[in-house]
Amino acid sequence: MKIIRWTARGLSIIALLFHILSFAGDLGSMHLQPGDTEKLLVWGIIMAGMIVAWKWERLGGVVIIVAFLVQVNTDPWIISMWAMWVSPFIGTLFFLSGILAKKGAGTTQKI
Repeated sequence: MKIIRWTARGLSIIALLFHILSFAGDLGSMHLQPGDTEKLLVWGIIMAGMIVAWKWERLGGVVIIVAFLVQVNTDPWIISMWAMWVSPFIGTLFFLSGILAKKGAGTTQKI
């Protein structure tokens, strides 16, 4: 369970840093096209889900996965890009970690 949790957290840090650096490096040349605002909003929700998942793993995982599905619904071509599957993978790891932690909390340990 700890491996899943820390894998999700590590990958979320890498994803967050990548996106922060990408946006920071692109601020001067950013020219938004119609529809880009919605795409950036969905990515912002995915990134917020990664932050939320550090405290509430299942909630953050669901936010990430649902936002990804919204993105796929608006831009189906992203399914063919492997890099786009990183965020739902992270969301799935967070959700799974939350489920396993909940199951583990319900069991009593015998000494």
